[in-house]
Amino acid sequence: MKSTARNILTNCSYSLLNSSILNLENENIVINEFSKTLQEFPS
Repeated sequence: MKSTARNILTNCSYSLLNSSILNLENENIVINEFSKTLQEFPS
């Protein structure tokens, strides 16, 4: 029983970690696109 609970907690932690990493990657894409857009404007 203990090991099952630990497995569930581990799985939850990993999926949280994975979704955090995905969110970070998405934010980086948004930031990159935004800076590209800014560079297209004459300064």
